[in-house]
Amino acid sequence: MALEWNLTLSISDLDTVEALSHLASKLNLSAKIHVKVDTGMGRLGFPFEDALNAIRSIYSLPHIELKGICTHLSTADEPDPTYTRYQTERFRNLRDSLSGYGIPLPMFHMGNSGAVLQHPETYFDMVRVGIMVYGIAPSPELQDVLPIRPIMSLKTKIIHIKKVAKGASLSYGRTYVCPSEKLIAIIPMGYSDGLMRCMAGKIHVLINGVRVPVVGTVCMDMCLLDVTDIEDVNIADEAVLIGSQGEETITAHDWAAWQDTIPYEVLCAIGPRVKRIYQD
Repeated sequence: MALEWNLTLSISDLDTVEALSHLASKLNLSAKIHVKVDTGMGRLGFPFEDALNAIRSIYSLPHIELKGICTHLSTADEPDPTYTRYQTERFRNLRDSLSGYGIPLPMFHMGNSGAVLQHPETYFDMVRVGIMVYGIAPSPELQDVLPIRPIMSLKTKIIHIKKVAKGASLSYGRTYVCPSEKLIAIIPMGYSDGLMRCMAGKIHVLINGVRVPVVGTVCMDMCLLDVTDIEDVNIADEAVLIGSQGEETITAHDWAAWQDTIPYEVLCAIGPRVKRIYQD
């Protein structure tokens, strides 16, 4: 199917590329590939020590078009540049070695979002940004290096409001007991949607431009907000979980801090039933 649709494949082992060459020959098509080299990520890719000979072998195979050689960086978003420089030097040495064998050099690429922001020596012929497509840097410290801004927001609406007496407990496990009379709003977002249970007691939501806390345990489909101090709060009012409202903003980096994780996981964890709306 990939051959018929003229797709370019990433290859990490000789068995696969040999099978691809055989199949392309039968179909009388050319298989376009990028060879992945492991310069230190320890995941996909030809081992660096074997890469030169492997690429030479691949270059001689029929019906194979070597369009690119790539690797992936493991610490490009971290403050210490040492390991990124090590991987970059290995990759550069590989390119120089291939040139010495007279192999026409295809496209070389290794830079991810972290590398784009702080390692220009990794740019080579192109870069592969991931989280930067969302306008989000891999870490809060890198957010303002380039003029990028988040393009995604996460919103819902209040579905219920109720007064709760002093001493009343809220949600599963009675983890929150009202210290005084409270006005509680319910929103239909929970851990099934990516609002993780571990964020209970940490996360805030924007209502009428004001940060309000989530109180009690986060449920599968709902969570509870303390809107006692919000003026004129009503059912169907917008609740912003990620994004801006008024002068306040909640970011994916905030969520990552509340979950003790990274913004990548935050964005990937937003459940499929959350409606996506794409705007020009």
